[in-house]
Amino acid sequence: MTSDVDRLAHLSRDVETTLIDWLPKGVGQHVPESPAYCVFLWYHDFSMDDAALSFGIGTTEFRDACVGRLKRSATEAIWTPQQMIDEPFPGFPFPGGNCDVVSAEVNEMYALMSAPYFEQLEKGETDEDGEKELNALAPLRHALHRVGLSLNKLAEWKEILPVTDDFIVFPTDFIGSWQCEDFEAAVPEERHQRLARQPWHPC
Repeated sequence: MTSDVDRLAHLSRDVETTLIDWLPKGVGQHVPESPAYCVFLWYHDFSMDDAALSFGIGTTEFRDACVGRLKRSATEAIWTPQQMIDEPFPGFPFPGGNCDVVSAEVNEMYALMSAPYFEQLEKGETDEDGEKELNALAPLRHALHRVGLSLNKLAEWKEILPVTDDFIVFPTDFIGSWQCEDFEAAVPEERHQRLARQPWHPC
């Protein structure tokens, strides 16, 4: 009989392999007019009934509008637009969609990952700093980090859509609570250095 740990390992490998192959194709169906600075790959914490992954393409139209209009909050808006921006806004909502190709696997992973977490809470344990939830999400988060590392090395992005010199693929949580941890784990050092020269470095 397969244990939950083994099943999660199997599902995470499937999600990783599928997304590395599929995401560039999915992005290619939503090519924006202005260059992309980021392809966001969003996952959720345990507060959502539907844990579906989604992607969005952040463009220079949006980034430039943030810098020009939002001043001090521009960087936060550039990297957590879904939390910061009310429509209408130039370049937002982003082109993108759900990653339906892995929806069954991801929802099964959430069921397996969340059950022990909620059992802990029912026993009276607390998670005020979110560390228990962060650790519980590790099988999926680590798979998405590997997706990011792989796709950030993909030379063919310029053949798929117009991109900036500091373009990244960025798997991160939808709320932005673990943004810096995700950035450090999913974006190669060379891209860190490029973004470090910009005023909108995410961390």
